[in-house]
Amino acid sequence: MQTNTITTLEVAVAVINFNGATTLLPTLASIYALEGVRLAEVTVFDNASTDDSVALVQRHFPAVQVQSLPVNRGPNPARNAGLRQATTALVLIMDNDIVLAPDYVVRLAAVLASDPAAAAASGQIRLHEAPEQVQYNGLSIHYVGEIASRSLTARDSVRVSCVSAGAALFKRTPALGVGGFDEDFFMGWEDGDLTFRLSLAGHHSYMVSEAVAYHMRRPRGLKWVRYQTRNRWWFVLKNYERRTLLLTWPALLAFQLAAG
Repeated sequence: MQTNTITTLEVAVAVINFNGATTLLPTLASIYALEGVRLAEVTVFDNASTDDSVALVQRHFPAVQVQSLPVNRGPNPARNAGLRQATTALVLIMDNDIVLAPDYVVRLAAVLASDPAAAAASGQIRLHEAPEQVQYNGLSIHYVGEIASRSLTARDSVRVSCVSAGAALFKRTPALGVGGFDEDFFMGWEDGDLTFRLSLAGHHSYMVSEAVAYHMRRPRGLKWVRYQTRNRWWFVLKNYERRTLLLTWPALLAFQLAAG
C-alpha cells in the first residue's frame, strides 16, 4: 500500500537587532504568524543595543533566544552566527524592522526547492507606512559596482544577482560554503557581495515578487551613505580580477565622479 509523506518545512530564523525597541516586536509577531512553517529556532542577535529592545523581547517573546554581542560590528558577524548555529537546511536572515506576510517563507522555500542550484531568495519589500509603495522588487549588480532595482511593478519570480538580506531565505550549506557574509563591510553591500560569490560558485539567487514583506523605515544618516560608497569600491576591488579592473576603470571613475 502506498502512503503519502507530508514534509514539514523547518526554518531557523536569525533576527539582527540594534536599538530596535520601536520595531522589533512587530517583526517577531510576524515571524510567529508565518503559515506552513515549523520554527526550529528564533534567535535575536543583539549588537550591543543601548535601548530596552532586549528586555522587550524577553518580556513579550520568552521563547525567543537572545544572543548579546559585546560590540556592534555591524550586522554581518551576527548573520554569520545565525547561519553557523542553525540546525536546519534553510535559514531566514532578517533585520529588526521587517514585518512578513504570513506566506512569505513558504513562497521563498517553494522557489528554492524548484531549483537544485538555488541558494538564496528574497521577496518584494514594501513600505510599512504605505503598503502600496514598493521599495525593493529585485536587485541587479551593474559592472560599475552599483546595485540597481528592476521594475517595481513586476510580479514574477526571477533569477537576480542580488537579494536583500533584510529578509532573505538561504540554504545554509552553500551560504557557508562561500564564506557567509563578509564581516569587513560593516553595513551596506554585504548582501550583494554574498550573492555575487554564490553566483561565482554556480549557485542561483531569486527574487520572488509574490512573497511580500513590509519595511518599517527609519532615518538613515551620513554614516550609512559613507559606508555605501566605501563598500561599493571594496566590492569591486575584492571581486574583480586585475584585467577586469583595467578594462572598466574609465567607467568606474566616470560613475564615481557623477555620483559625487
